[in-house]
Parts: sequence; structure tokens; C-alpha cells
Amino acid sequence: MQIVNAAIAPNREGTLIASSSADRTVKLWDINTRELLQTLQGHTYWAHLAPMESV
Repeated sequence: MQIVNAAIAPNREGTLIASSSADRTVKLWDINTRELLQTLQGHTYWAHLAPMESV
């Protein structure tokens, strides 16, 4: 079994979450609707997350 999510980080307003995973993507999610807003690709290894500023 492979761990998919490496980390999650909310923005300051508590409206978005960024998740990183073993598939080398970072995904931005709307917390209220649970909707995937954007997938960021192109990382050469796992993407590690830092706290988000206003997005």
C-alpha cells in the first residue's frame, strides 16, 4: 500500500487547503465545497508544503 498524501496546509483565511502527494502534484481545494480548484504539476520529486499566504 502506498501513501498518497504527503502533507496538507490551509491558507490563513481557512478557505483553501493545498495537498501534496507522491504523484508529484500540489492540489488546491476549496474547503467549503470540497471542490478541486487547481492541480499544479511539474515537480521532479514529492512537493513539500509550507504555510500559504493569501491566495
